[in-house]
Order: sequence, then structure tokens, then C-alpha cells
Amino acid sequence: MNHEEDKLDQLLDALAAGYLAQEAPKEALERLKTRMRAETGRLADNDLDWLAAAGSGNPPEPREDNESNK
Repeated sequence: MNHEEDKLDQLLDALAAGYLAQEAPKEALERLKTRMRAETGRLADNDLDWLAAAGSGNPPEPREDNESNK
């Protein structure tokens, strides 16, 4: 892996950690369910993107570096 790929991995890890640290808006799931019932019963792409980015809400596991990175 080259330096640019390492830097990209670090930036993506930081972005993912930022999303995981955010709390979902209060009652967001209920609002989505209400919208789904009122519309087609499906989520829009931007809703799916938000849910995918939100993750589980658990803090990320520490990343283990292999011996070659030390």
C-alpha cells in the first residue's frame, strides 16, 4: 500500500468515526416510518444514505496496525 492509499484510509476512518459519533435526531426512525406509510412504503436514496452513514451508533473498534506500519 502506498502513502496516498494510507492517507485515504485514515481520512475515511476519520469520516466514519465522525458519523458514528453523531446521534440520530430524536424520533427520526418514527418519522421515517410515518413517511414510508404515507408514501410508497420505500425509503428514498437520501434516506438510505443517511441510515447507512449513521451506522449502529456504537463507537468504532480501534484499528489494529500490522507490524509493517510501526
